[in-house]
Amino acid sequence: MKNYSRFLVPSFGIVFVLVMFMLIQVGNNVIAQSTKSENIKTQLLKLNKEMEAGNIMIGFQFVAPISEGNNYWLFGDNNDKHRLAITEISEDHFCFSETSNQSVLIRCIPYTNIAEISYLGT
Repeated sequence: MKNYSRFLVPSFGIVFVLVMFMLIQVGNNVIAQSTKSENIKTQLLKLNKEMEAGNIMIGFQFVAPISEGNNYWLFGDNNDKHRLAITEISEDHFCFSETSNQSVLIRCIPYTNIAEISYLGT
């Protein structure tokens, strides 16, 4: 009868290392996603504060259009006919009101649909 125990120890060590590597990678991905969301939230809070003070306008380029054919929206331009204002900044999305012709529509957009955020001084 052959003794295979000398092969089991190295195999177990390799499996252990591979499992630990996978766990570390999963943990890093969760941390990276959490940090990305927090960075967007923090940036939006700062930009919104500046916009509300009248210092800047914020432009959003969306991955998927949120209305037909329109994937770029400009906030803070104080257009009386069509006004956009950020109403909520959350961990994974933000909401804004769209006022047009005495009607108000609230839209909420996940951060995953934001392709680019830019700002312009007023």
